[in-house]
Amino acid sequence: MYLVPPILLVRAGARHLTLRRMGVCPPEGLKSVALGLAAGAFLGIHLLVSASMTLGYGIRIGSPGQYLAAAAYDCGANALTAEWLFRGALFSRWWRRWEFWPAAGASTALAVVRYLLDPALPGTVEVRAGAVFYMTLLGFCSCALRASSGSLFPGYLTTTAFFLAYRMLTQ
Repeated sequence: MYLVPPILLVRAGARHLTLRRMGVCPPEGLKSVALGLAAGAFLGIHLLVSASMTLGYGIRIGSPGQYLAAAAYDCGANALTAEWLFRGALFSRWWRRWEFWPAAGASTALAVVRYLLDPALPGTVEVRAGAVFYMTLLGFCSCALRASSGSLFPGYLTTTAFFLAYRMLTQ
């Protein structure tokens, strides 16, 4: 069920100017798609290695059903709303009015605050510091991909790939 909204949004974006201006359209070329996947995989692998080596978190997938449910949530709700709101609605609008860095900084800061306010985020200092670090990198990377490709899709792939790795952490 969570996988239906991304498909419907891309199809609708092809027909509506407002949605295309927000980046709800296919990217220009496959290079940005590959960059999005690579960036998300890099950040996710970095998180897994860093958290396991420095903080003692384990890397494993519990039950396949739980992992798939979390992955479906990340694909259809978490990553989708993050890209739609923070990079699509906010960054795209601010980028038309301001330069890239102020627009990317403001939208990324709001995205970081959103994740810090998430009640599912563990309250330990190291987890919150990691959330700030990774969400900041993820936000700027997604803004850069949005700016270079004209589409939210590469940033969506970055966010999805990162969260698929994040879901493998256990304490």
